[in-house]
Amino acid sequence: MTEPARLRKGQEISLEVCDLDAEGEGVAYVDGRALTVPLAIPGDRVRARVLRPGREPVPTRPLAREAAAPTRTGAACPHYETCGGCAWQDVRYSEQLRLKEQIVRANLPGVPPDRFRPILGMETPWFYRNKMEYTFSEGPILGLHRRGRYWDVLDIVDCRLQSPLANEIRNAVRAFAQAYAWEPYHKRTHTGEVRHLVIREGKRTGEVLLNLATRSEAVPGIEELVRQLVARFPAITSFYWTISPEKGDAIKAHREMLLHGKPQIREVLDGIEFLIGPKTFFQTNTVQAEELCRVVAELREAAGHGTAPVVLDLYCGVGTFALSTARRAPGARVFGVELVEESVASARENAARNGIPGVEFLAGDVGKRLPEAIRALGTPDVVLVDPPRAGLAPEVVGDLAALSPAQILYISCNPAALGRDLAALTAAGYQVRAVQPVDMFPHTRHVETCVSITRVEE
Repeated sequence: MTEPARLRKGQEISLEVCDLDAEGEGVAYVDGRALTVPLAIPGDRVRARVLRPGREPVPTRPLAREAAAPTRTGAACPHYETCGGCAWQDVRYSEQLRLKEQIVRANLPGVPPDRFRPILGMETPWFYRNKMEYTFSEGPILGLHRRGRYWDVLDIVDCRLQSPLANEIRNAVRAFAQAYAWEPYHKRTHTGEVRHLVIREGKRTGEVLLNLATRSEAVPGIEELVRQLVARFPAITSFYWTISPEKGDAIKAHREMLLHGKPQIREVLDGIEFLIGPKTFFQTNTVQAEELCRVVAELREAAGHGTAPVVLDLYCGVGTFALSTARRAPGARVFGVELVEESVASARENAARNGIPGVEFLAGDVGKRLPEAIRALGTPDVVLVDPPRAGLAPEVVGDLAALSPAQILYISCNPAALGRDLAALTAAGYQVRAVQPVDMFPHTRHVETCVSITRVEE
């Protein structure tokens, strides 16, 4: 029998990456021992430093890529490998999709192979984000956090995730900040003024909303900035200035001023017009969110609920899936539940302005238990669940099983949490019928998954 490798803390070792773990990190083996290699993919050979040899698997820190996997290619972004935004931009897109399918399967080991559908990728996986938040730092510069360095900001000139227009706007704001010698906010000392610039775009409408966040009003030239930007970029239809004196990265609007245009921009998703303000939660990838709406409708119809199902949408936000369901199934009764009162109000407004009947939105906290108001609705045919990244609380899983809907459509951005919750629901009498991954975030390891779960009839 081969003796397990004796690894030392700080030891440098050359590793052949041959697999991915459930989190999407590279995995290599030394004499039968597994080692994780961040940012590596199968086929890479990496020089890495051993961090904790007593753990299984053994974590390492990559030092240099000695040989690249054949599926790697040139990165389009000049900031790649320094910026923390993309992990796989230099991996062929077809291989990114294959690896994401592998991650989903690794987190759902109990699901039969024939229940997995091929991942839905993007025809054009560039410039897809409708929202980006950039941070000011010393210089002043304006960009994103460096990879693995929370305190450092990398000046961004050409990001390939949002749009060429967003790049031009961000670069114009940086140039203005430098001309007016704006002082960036410092998290450690709680000094300085300018904090963030948020750019939101209506991908279907072309409208742009800007939100400049500062610590106080002691920032020179704001009115001139608005005048210059609006003259140069007519697509800017909303410009906000948010005053937030909170410490650290927390942005809490003590004062929010609309300096130009209308309070909200418009976006169209699945044939529905949504209004988006500076604090509105909205799906970040409009094109792929439409794919998700189509998948939800297809899986719901495949379960045979007829033309008038009762549908409960938990964590409904501004009503994306609830309104899509009500529009696609005019006879349905749809109830959306959301904790944030502003989102509930927006969802109701979106339903009214689109003339979508049969949908009602309720305010309720579904983070720890299902509220009594939900249980009072009776047993729905379908429950849509799109929880935060952490997934469902165990008590909510229990309440959901006790509610006993015929079908649960679980939308998850975290395969690990999805696997945990599916195991609990399976133990409570449900079975997985279909697993549909959707690539919402190309060039990253993140993957969205929609799973159809049905109650096992005794």
